[in-house]
Amino acid sequence: MSTESIGQKLREARMRAGIPLEEASERTKIKVRVLEALEAGAFDQVPGGDVYVRNFLRSYARFLKIDADGLVAEFDAARPQAAQPAQIISEGPAVVRWSEAPPAFTRRRKSRARLWGAGAVVVLLAAVAVGLVAWLGGAPGAGELAQGPPVVEPVGGREGLPSGTEVQTPAGGSSEVAATETPPASPAALPEPAPEAPGATTLAFEPLEVRTVVHQRSWMRVDVDGTTVYTGILEAGEEATWTGDDEIRIRFGYAQGVQVFLNGHDLGRAGEDVVTRTYTRATLAELEGRR
Repeated sequence: MSTESIGQKLREARMRAGIPLEEASERTKIKVRVLEALEAGAFDQVPGGDVYVRNFLRSYARFLKIDADGLVAEFDAARPQAAQPAQIISEGPAVVRWSEAPPAFTRRRKSRARLWGAGAVVVLLAAVAVGLVAWLGGAPGAGELAQGPPVVEPVGGREGLPSGTEVQTPAGGSSEVAATETPPASPAALPEPAPEAPGATTLAFEPLEVRTVVHQRSWMRVDVDGTTVYTGILEAGEEATWTGDDEIRIRFGYAQGVQVFLNGHDLGRAGEDVVTRTYTRATLAELEGRR
């Protein structure tokens, strides 16, 4: 059994499932270059040696729902040296020599203790300073009395008042002049509110609607407002529609085979090969502005 045949089994299983390589990497948490090496049978390019190769093979095979143990057994058969356990050579007891110098971690502990002590002093001083500022800059003392607004005595006393002006003398003894009421000024004309832009109310309440028309078989994953609502394969001739409030994000496994409509606007084919498209209210507003 050759290593290339192992990689071919992995690649064919992934293609049958219609899963792009990037999607497999994201779901298995294995880097794309490692998956490419596994599917090519180039196990020498996998970092970490044969132990890591076995772990990657087992995880990837379980993800693709094929026999993981059988695949690892084929790998061990193709690389006999990978199955041999490492030999431990003992040549006698190890000699341990203690250094007369104190361990290095003692100094680190002392330095950390000093840092903690200095930090505590700084925090204490900062707390004292904040309290002092709050005490000095507080409300005025209780000895300060609130004073009312001063009473203005008209110049010249009552003699300078025109005839017919009523003078009231309050109980306190001071005189105040009752001012003659003047008619209020007519209010200035208020500007009329600017009319709302056409279509603004519609965009604020109209939900986002993405309709996909599949012309060629494609895998898709759909996230609506941050939640994954669909993952699967749509065949040619099928249609699917999703609605959301703020954002609809679709990852296409075969973008050139899918035609996209956003709230009735024909956006054409989704793109080339594997792409991710995001449709938001800003996208819809831009399309509405082109009308």
